[in-house]
Amino acid sequence: MKLECEDNIIYEGTKAYRATNAKELIIKDGTTIIGSHAFAICSDLETIDIPSSVREIGFASFSNCFNLKNINLHEGLRYIDDLAFYYCKNLEEIRIPSTIIGISDTAFTRCENLSKIYLSKKVLDLPEIKNFYEKNKDKIEEIKTLDDLLDETNSFRKVNKMIKNNEEIIY
Repeated sequence: MKLECEDNIIYEGTKAYRATNAKELIIKDGTTIIGSHAFAICSDLETIDIPSSVREIGFASFSNCFNLKNINLHEGLRYIDDLAFYYCKNLEEIRIPSTIIGISDTAFTRCENLSKIYLSKKVLDLPEIKNFYEKNKDKIEEIKTLDDLLDETNSFRKVNKMIKNNEEIIY
């Protein structure tokens, strides 16, 4: 069974699809917030596609989705709240978009098989990520975004230009 959200409902507090037996969830583009407990206890859910219009994943939105394996988070997401993915025990890895500005340190609590969290350096440098980082640092893998690569390329070009011009390079 496949569940498609056909409206732009802000799922705040509605528990709209709680305990459905859908295996795949596609949230319609235009939705901005997935509210508290919106998809909690959807224990058959295996795949979620969250569009770039979603800015916030609320408290315990996907808690106890035991079979959840694939979460597609897109650029545009800004915040992941407390216990958002609590006890999604089959989740093995997650890629956090570079647009994120806050992740609760409990967002992925009891995700027993979560072994890799991919974050860009830009996100890792945010003070709002500090507690999340400290709690999950053994799982975090730094990824390079296009912006990160451009910064490195520009830095390399500057150093290369200094070398060509016989300028002193101070580290």
